[in-house]
Amino acid sequence: MARTVTDEDKCELYEALLELRESQRAASGMLFDKDVSHGFSVELYQDIVERCSEIFSIGDLMSSFPVFSVSHAIKILEVFQEIFGDIAEVFYPTSSPSRHDEVNEYYGYFDFSSESDNELS
Repeated sequence: MARTVTDEDKCELYEALLELRESQRAASGMLFDKDVSHGFSVELYQDIVERCSEIFSIGDLMSSFPVFSVSHAIKILEVFQEIFGDIAEVFYPTSSPSRHDEVNEYYGYFDFSSESDNELS
């Protein structure tokens, strides 16, 4: 499966991906290299734009590019949907989240006190 992509389409996609990158950089609030904190690098976007004619799903992104988070892949595909309008699978690629995304759901896991905490006091 492939889409026909013009140079103008590629420019529009690249600009939109850079906007996404900037929005992630502003939201990260990290002290170290912001590309490292969110994974949206210029090089990644250049590679994605070069092969944009063959990207239609989260699987396409995660198996062919260094995109390691389903939520990152979804954000990228949302940009594809805005530009090309041919993305069928944007929000739920599988019936269960990836292991990485499951782990991210446990914020505050160690913030709850337990009986063993009382023994330490």
